[in-house]
Amino acid sequence: MSTSSGSSFSVLDSTKASMANPDQRPYVVCVEGNIGSGKTTFLEHFRNLYPDQIKIHAEPVNQWRNVGGHNLFQLMYDDPTRWALAFQHYVQLTLMRIHQDASRKEGNVPVHLMERSLFSARYCFVENLHKKSLLSDVEFVVIDEWFKFLTSQINFNYVHIDLIVYLKTDPQVVYERIKARCRQEEMSLKFDYVEELHRLHEKWLIEKANDTYLPAPVIVIDANESLENVLHQYNKHANKILGRYSGLLSSKSPNLQQGLPSVSNPITDDSSQINDSRSKGSKSVKNPNMSINSNKMSRNSEDVRSQLSSAL
Repeated sequence: MSTSSGSSFSVLDSTKASMANPDQRPYVVCVEGNIGSGKTTFLEHFRNLYPDQIKIHAEPVNQWRNVGGHNLFQLMYDDPTRWALAFQHYVQLTLMRIHQDASRKEGNVPVHLMERSLFSARYCFVENLHKKSLLSDVEFVVIDEWFKFLTSQINFNYVHIDLIVYLKTDPQVVYERIKARCRQEEMSLKFDYVEELHRLHEKWLIEKANDTYLPAPVIVIDANESLENVLHQYNKHANKILGRYSGLLSSKSPNLQQGLPSVSNPITDDSSQINDSRSKGSKSVKNPNMSINSNKMSRNSEDVRSQLSSAL
């Protein structure tokens, strides 16, 4: 990780006071995974359980769809050679704003959950575009230099992450979900694009490759599972996911730790693994990476299933 010198952006200065003491900042969890892996389901599940104590930061897709009246998201998918650089620049900007927002403690909301991060944008999406020659070498260097600055020691408190939850999925599973949900911008996606994104997530979060940086411990959840199994795993491992605040939050669900009868319908999303080994080669954080292997169990009622089944 580069440690550039120089002054940080003035827009970040408002969070300096809270960053002086780590206990004064929120506990930040990033949920990562391929397109269609179930990140929205994850976010909505925990928001439903703890609506007053968790703040959700969804991927800013609506901002990407309206950049001065232009749908940059659609432009990128329609003509990535022309628009990939502009799109990834805007992704970095919008994600940095979310990281900044997540670094501020707001009232009695101690936990912030983020959908993706600057790190997955760089190590998965930017990397993929470059490998496919949709970003030229010089364009890749420009984005990478910005990434190094934004995540360097001078700004690292503002992009601090306490935990990564990786929703691991088979490429074929998510490809079928993408087609089923019919998001306009994604209709032109090819299977090899999804497959390569899967490989890059694995390289970063599982293999911990030398040319990547892992900013936090990782919990891996098998996201190929049914909705009921996945939600049960979320509840079963909520203490690990919510970290030091797990005992302080008041769940709205009386069945948080209970397994309910199984329902056979699969979700358009998501389920677990923790491994107590540290990567030998990657520039990993001081905390060991975890991975949880759990028995498949079923839970959840019809109302929760109907709420979440159409989510990402």
